[in-house]
Amino acid sequence: MLGGDGVTIGDLSPGGPAQQAGIQIGDVLVGVNGELWQTAPDILDVLADYAPGHTIVFNVQRGSRRLAIPVLLGAHPTRMVIPESEWMAQTVDLTPYAGQEILLRFEIVTLPGYEEATYALDNLAIEAINWHDDGASPDDWTLAGWSSVSERVPAEWLLTAVHTGDLSDHPPRVERILSDGDVTANFRAALGANETLVLVVSALNTDTTQPAAFELLLSAE
Repeated sequence: MLGGDGVTIGDLSPGGPAQQAGIQIGDVLVGVNGELWQTAPDILDVLADYAPGHTIVFNVQRGSRRLAIPVLLGAHPTRMVIPESEWMAQTVDLTPYAGQEILLRFEIVTLPGYEEATYALDNLAIEAINWHDDGASPDDWTLAGWSSVSERVPAEWLLTAVHTGDLSDHPPRVERILSDGDVTANFRAALGANETLVLVVSALNTDTTQPAAFELLLSAE
């Protein structure tokens, strides 16, 4: 009997950390670090709590034997880990260009179709010539693919009301409530019999993928 449902190993990366640690195809993972699973988890969700270089002790059922196998995690060869957002100081040696006029260019190269994460630049400086740029003068730059933003990225909103009901008596109607550039609106709806009102709130912004917050107040008359 197992202490809980497990994850059966169907394949291993040749020479990977699990194989090097002694885990075999056909082994059943039943827990980590001495804690047995009650239901079979998504193994990727389990590994997401650990970074390369950490050691996990997998509880393994191999036939009638229960084993505890420590595995030193390595980086996945095809999976890119996106860190939490944070500011990082970066430096570049410009000594070879001393006495010359140079242009600064910043470029981001990402995986095809991957747009979930991006970068921001701030507080640029070349101390040797006492040059500083805090990003307050975007006109000094050619923003090819970049956007100049303040601490808060302004959001544009699309608020749409969809009236639904009996298709014979009340065909669906779509009404746009917010006009271009507006961020607040008052809307009054009179519903007929068997009619339903659906409000669709959409934040429109190409400069960020972060969720936007809105406030909706409803009152009945």
